Amino acid sequence: MTKLAVSILVRHLGQALADAARAAEFGAELVEYRIDQVGEDADLVVALVEGSPLPCILTCRPVWEGGFYEGDDAQRFELLGHAFKGVRAPAYLDLELAAYQRHPDVLERIGIAGQMGQAAGTGL
Repeated sequence: MTKLAVSILVRHLGQALADAARAAEFGAELVEYRIDQVGEDADLVVALVEGSPLPCILTCRPVWEGGFYEGDDAQRFELLGHAFKGVRAPAYLDLELAAYQRHPDVLERIGIAGQMGQAAGTGL
């Protein structure tokens, strides 16, 4: 099934959620939140996912992959992991193949390895 997704580069929580609501008004069915530039703000990541008006894809693209995140993989995985500590989790998580090849335990690092069977129906 094809879905219309809109990508939003997150800098501020309120603006990102407003942009997602606007995308929903225009027919988007998914929103991709690019959290490359939120620093290490774990609370923002949780609030973003929980407040999203649409199911979301969470992405933290590193510089070496054309994004803006300048930290190392361990820091990035920790930041992504916070999205799964709230009441609502992202529908999808976008990771680079190269990161997975370097860190085959990436799902354990993010803290979602045990959730994979449960999340099969959610796209995770």
